Amino acid sequence: MGIKIFILLYNLTKICNMKNLIKLQLLLGLMLLSSITMAQKIKGTVTSAGNPLNGISVTASPSGKGMATDANGKYSLDLPAGTYKISFSGAGYQSKIETVSLSGSQEKTLDA
Repeated sequence: MGIKIFILLYNLTKICNMKNLIKLQLLLGLMLLSSITMAQKIKGTVTSAGNPLNGISVTASPSGKGMATDANGKYSLDLPAGTYKISFSGAGYQSKIETVSLSGSQEKTLDA
């Protein structure tokens, strides 16, 4: 990503005056910083009797983000800071809901 930004800035120097270029560099820097500081992840493995479960729905509310577990029962959700109810549900299995709070830049493991 750094190379792409450098190439973009190089090309913009040809068409922008220096004052506007400095403003653009500041804006791009702030965007990059905010994307780094907002990176939280919840990940884990869903199992039953020690066996991984494929296709279990994992949803974070109120964000609405979700996914199904892979063949190894693993999932991963990227979410902004906040408190979420993570629900695990699948046909033939009892649903489970866990509450998790994310702050700063962190990664949490939540197995079900």
